[in-house]
Amino acid sequence: MTSVFGQCKKPHFLSSQQKRITRHVWPNHPKGQSHPEKNSKVIVKVPDKSWAVKHETCQDSFSLWSNIRADMVSKSLLSNLVILGLVLLIRGEDLKNQRHGKQFSLFNIITFEQTTCNLLSDSTLQGTCLTTSECVSQGGTVDGNCAAGFGSCCLFEIKSNTGTITKNCTYIQNPEYPSTSPPSQESAFTFSRIAENLCQIRLDFENFESAQPPSAPTLLHGDCATSGDFLTITSPTQSSPPVTCGTLTGQHMYFETGDSGTAGIAEITYGASPAMRTFKIKVTFYECDNLNKAPADCVQYITGQNGQFESYNFQGGQLINNQNYVTCIRREEGYCTIQYSEASSTTSPAFDLYEDDGFIVPGDPRNAKIDATTCPTVVQFGSTATGSGSHCGGVLNTVLDSNTPGSVIGTSSPFRVTTIFGDMLGIPDGPVAGYSLQYAQIPC
Repeated sequence: MTSVFGQCKKPHFLSSQQKRITRHVWPNHPKGQSHPEKNSKVIVKVPDKSWAVKHETCQDSFSLWSNIRADMVSKSLLSNLVILGLVLLIRGEDLKNQRHGKQFSLFNIITFEQTTCNLLSDSTLQGTCLTTSECVSQGGTVDGNCAAGFGSCCLFEIKSNTGTITKNCTYIQNPEYPSTSPPSQESAFTFSRIAENLCQIRLDFENFESAQPPSAPTLLHGDCATSGDFLTITSPTQSSPPVTCGTLTGQHMYFETGDSGTAGIAEITYGASPAMRTFKIKVTFYECDNLNKAPADCVQYITGQNGQFESYNFQGGQLINNQNYVTCIRREEGYCTIQYSEASSTTSPAFDLYEDDGFIVPGDPRNAKIDATTCPTVVQFGSTATGSGSHCGGVLNTVLDSNTPGSVIGTSSPFRVTTIFGDMLGIPDGPVAGYSLQYAQIPC
């Protein structure tokens, strides 16, 4: 029978000269190949240094050698393909870099996504995963590793009163941070349009302290301009977040960036009064197709089945006037309604808004007010199970004049809570904090 390696023939003996140069060449094997195939005799070297027949037939040895051969061929072929692929890739990159006058390195093949990473020095803060050379060349500071050790966690920060933010996940902070800044000072930061399809910017107040808005009976309550300290965010669109001041630590703010030109401006103004003034703000850019982008014109955006949110400067103990913004909560899969209630984590009244007459007298019973058109501060929950979505007063409850905290069931989707605090808040006999609310989504 004919084989691709030739015909099977009787074994022969080698001369002493041939023994010294033998490579275990098989009779009639093409190109002198040394591997047996079906219909080839297997010959082995025996102790008397002569050559003898191991098996009587070629077929007996075929099953053993065919398995070994198949395994050897598969591994050899795979190795050759991998080597060939690397050679072609390296050669192609080499030619491309030669055209651009660059020197090629094998390590250029290793790439990884530029995602956020936790900093080594402070795991609560985030950087951007880059190569070490990219981080340094872009003005960042290497602070830990990422991408299984192939990348460097790069920190971008601006510690100044002015600057232009050109990198995602940049921290801006006052020059003296963490120490306080002097009074009568201004800071201004410009946000670059770092992507063509940029839609939003999120500001996370890692730390923000400024002078508190007035709460004394003789002054205009909640007015940041009166205290002289205020944060102003200007969006290139017609919709900008409200002016804020006081304590914003732990809160956040979204704003729209428009379609062209500068993406926005942040201005921090300090008055002359003595106060603790520090800021450290994380800046995150969101492209229009980013899944973490907030719905349009939502100043606050929260995700998760359960959570908590509060009005600006609730921690400072005095709500801010001239507030009109929307807090959006993403409806999770399998959930259709949502329950709002006063946050249980606060020791102070968690729902502390002006009543419909504009006054809260300390010591008087705290009552729930519903659909009070004369109330200067209102929280609207949209469509609710009771049909009443506007609330104010000293207790959150769907029962008018109740002095016991309850809950409100929101039925509209997406889940939205609108905060409306007017300009003239009256002159109550003490501070009015605002609200701190918790929510829990309810399955369908």
